[in-house]
Amino acid sequence: MHAEPRLGAMLCLVVDDFGLHTGVNDAAQRLTELGRVHAVGALVGAPAFVAGGAVLRRIDAEGLDVGLHLDLTERPLLRRSSRPLSQIVIEAYTRQLDRRLLRLEICAQLDAFEAALGHGPAFVDGHQHVHQLPGVREALVTELKQRYGARLPWLRCTQRVGPGAKPWLISALGGASARKLADKNGFGRNRRLLGVHNFRCGAAKYAQLLTNWLSAGRDGDLLMCHPALGSQLHDPLAAARAVEYSVLTGQLFLRMLQARGISLWPMSQILERLGG
Repeated sequence: MHAEPRLGAMLCLVVDDFGLHTGVNDAAQRLTELGRVHAVGALVGAPAFVAGGAVLRRIDAEGLDVGLHLDLTERPLLRRSSRPLSQIVIEAYTRQLDRRLLRLEICAQLDAFEAALGHGPAFVDGHQHVHQLPGVREALVTELKQRYGARLPWLRCTQRVGPGAKPWLISALGGASARKLADKNGFGRNRRLLGVHNFRCGAAKYAQLLTNWLSAGRDGDLLMCHPALGSQLHDPLAAARAVEYSVLTGQLFLRMLQARGISLWPMSQILERLGG
């Protein structure tokens, strides 16, 4: 059972995978226009990132958080960087990561983000949560401090909410250590991560999951989503993305928020209000 939510909780809803294809870009644009999404994470090496630059700049100009969704597994910028997630996890925990290549990849993705937006990211997280892995988190924090020491981006914390194998696994793969590293180095971060599921549910099930996440939500929690518009045959998560989009754009989602007194904000603004 979930504890009764405190009225007035401030959460941030973030769209992951911007740039993957036009369907994700279109969904992010529409959800920000509706005032339901206040942060967007971009895959700078993905096929539709450059074409979506104008959309990202408009979102950024509206004061929403636009960040780097660091990708080491599917579409990194340097060809040698791409490996399956399982391989990166093994290399990270056996201290076999190529540190030089890792730094070059992080720098290349930050450079691409800056070229598109004209400034650094409001936040940085990881595609498939790679940002929290040992070796990756240290290299990332070092580079971010060197570039943006006067105005650090916030980082994604993966502390889980409630039971479930997948949230537990994500949090277990470096979450606590990444959280301590962020705090030690003066980075803001979300409190907990909501929105983890197996991408195999219909609209009714996803709506129930949203109800559970919102009921558990507290100030500073981050709710991630992966919506898309249209049909993308090459996207293995296409059906799940369509479900998320349909629910998040519907009136039911608004009623969920209103019933719990939840307000949605950019995480950067939430952290300012919470003092960190």
